[in-house]
Amino acid sequence: YSIVGATLFVLGILIVLLRKSFLFILMGLEVMLNGINVVLVGFTRVTGNLEGQGLALILIALGASEVAVGLGIAINLVRTGIGLNVDSKEDKR
Repeated sequence: YSIVGATLFVLGILIVLLRKSFLFILMGLEVMLNGINVVLVGFTRVTGNLEGQGLALILIALGASEVAVGLGIAINLVRTGIGLNVDSKEDKR
């Protein structure tokens, strides 16, 4: 479980660092959170303690709220004509 979780976390970091679109950055953050969840659930399965699974459920709820807020921001950026490219040279006020 730890190898799969670490791989997901590293892939999420690479997505965040290498992509320039706001939506891809959000997707990378979600992949990182899912990697953490896999490690938490794997460790709780090995130790028999259920506290990590409760924390994983909280992180899933946090990820869902992150996506909702991020998509709201993305829709607002597109409607105002700013766009979703985070590296563009135009002024983003």
